[in-house]
Amino acid sequence: MTAAFPMTAFVKNMSLAVVMVVLVDCLMTFFGSMANDAAFNAWTADIAPSENRGRVEGVLSLSLFIAQLISIVAAGIFIDKAGYFAFFYILGGIVMVVGLVAGFAIKEEPAPSQEGELKPFWQEIKELFNLKTIMANKALFLLLVSAMLLGIGFQVAFPYMLIYINHTIGVTKSQYSLIGGAVIVGSAILAIPMGILADKFNKKLMLALSVVVTCLGCFFFSLVQSVVLLALAGLLWQAGNMAASIASTAWLKDLLPEQSRGRFLGVRMIFWILLPMLIGPGIGSALIRTFGTPAILDGKEGFLAVPLIFQVGAVLGLLALLPLPFLKQEHQTG
Repeated sequence: MTAAFPMTAFVKNMSLAVVMVVLVDCLMTFFGSMANDAAFNAWTADIAPSENRGRVEGVLSLSLFIAQLISIVAAGIFIDKAGYFAFFYILGGIVMVVGLVAGFAIKEEPAPSQEGELKPFWQEIKELFNLKTIMANKALFLLLVSAMLLGIGFQVAFPYMLIYINHTIGVTKSQYSLIGGAVIVGSAILAIPMGILADKFNKKLMLALSVVVTCLGCFFFSLVQSVVLLALAGLLWQAGNMAASIASTAWLKDLLPEQSRGRFLGVRMIFWILLPMLIGPGIGSALIRTFGTPAILDGKEGFLAVPLIFQVGAVLGLLALLPLPFLKQEHQTG
């Protein structure tokens, strides 16, 4: 689906082309999420013991940052040299080959046989959200709600960060790249130590501290304007958010029902991705339209992003602390 994405350019009717771009993008995201979130994350939950899950999540976070560095450095250069079509073809081909090789190399225990009659697929989906299931997995759903609230706070400001830096503060795109690079490199360096801390210390405490740190970083981001201070505030913001993600994901995998890990990791995407990305940017957009200054951005009428979006995002992110007192205190491991 990644390789097929640029073929939407062959559609000449503009309305149909828009529909095809959205459709192919949805399919590409769907299969990617099926591989990563439904299959890969469920597998890592199966093979990683509780005392090592923080380290595993730290390594996975480091892998993500390395991928981002490669894409930032290589993508622009390759697209300039070979064009978008070749870029998507080669990217799709690499992912396909690596996925097949790694997939067949993974050793997986046979799925345990289930006793009794198998339930219909849609009935199992429905049962995931009934009151009985929620109460039986109360801690898991409380953790999902906490992650959702932090994600909403993050998404209030993050989608508009480039507009804010470029047009409101006046930082150039090159300087923005320096800020982004410093944040990515710094977060990557911290990924594995944070994973080790999640294993050695109380995940609940680490999650609470990480929420406070990321919200402070988000708030400070609205107060500074120099490239150096923006990079430092951005690192505090992003590294804290990454630490919260490592702690919450490692803890979540401890709470997953053994026979339903894939199902609940699918539910996680609703709380982790869907709701934050729907609610957060909507709040940010409303704040910008209400308090932003009208301006012409890239030849179109718009509004300058305001520091208020970071401040509101930080306050909303702190709401992630509210479910934590109702979660059972976790004993230290390791």
